[in-house]
Amino acid sequence: MVVTNSANFDGGYRPTFDDGISSVFSVALWAKGVPGSWSGFISKRGEDGIGWQVRRGGGDTEAFTIRGTASGNYDGVGSVTIIDGQWHHFAGVWDGVMGIRKCYVDGVLDPSINLLGDFAPMSMAPNYHVGIGARESGTPGGFESWFGGKLYDVRIYNYSITPAEVASLIGHVSLNVQAGANHSVILTWPTTAGFVLQTNTTINSVWGEATGIIVTDQNGVSSVTNTAAGSARFYRLIRH
Repeated sequence: MVVTNSANFDGGYRPTFDDGISSVFSVALWAKGVPGSWSGFISKRGEDGIGWQVRRGGGDTEAFTIRGTASGNYDGVGSVTIIDGQWHHFAGVWDGVMGIRKCYVDGVLDPSINLLGDFAPMSMAPNYHVGIGARESGTPGGFESWFGGKLYDVRIYNYSITPAEVASLIGHVSLNVQAGANHSVILTWPTTAGFVLQTNTTINSVWGEATGIIVTDQNGVSSVTNTAAGSARFYRLIRH
């Protein structure tokens, strides 16, 4: 999908995604699927020293790419594993005036994309369209790096959104974890449709849906007592 009036050779061209965001902008979206390496969720070229992208990096993590002589050709590769076939929310925030670039995955700031000294201006890509689920190729009018998955609620802002705004976009649900008897853990969260409990033994490897435990609804609060937590565990809620 392309935004048809976002390249300057189109009739009715608007500089919204060029001059309008040359110093500060944010982009947010939901994505589900297994993109190929460097496949784009949303882009305005973001190669050849011009434009920007939010995409998968060269490994199993996300990247928030901004090109330009002032900011440098940083790919901004993250450290959060996103290749698990689940829905994930991405929010890239760039403030070129303050020199800050950040990327949040599922509402949590990725420490590997928490950059300082990343100042404006970005090098604009007026000859290229905004591509959703792909990137316009070096020859305008052609596309490459297709994302074979699903995208939802794609947003672009001409300002840097706050952590509270990021949380509001994902419908933040808090997960409470308490120690129980006999090395068990008690997990509770507001009963909200569309979220599933996942568990993992490390923070950055592939997460899986928690199995072998029973979730009960107690007056609008979901509750789990996991008695099989004999070793260190991490837990999270994720949109299903």
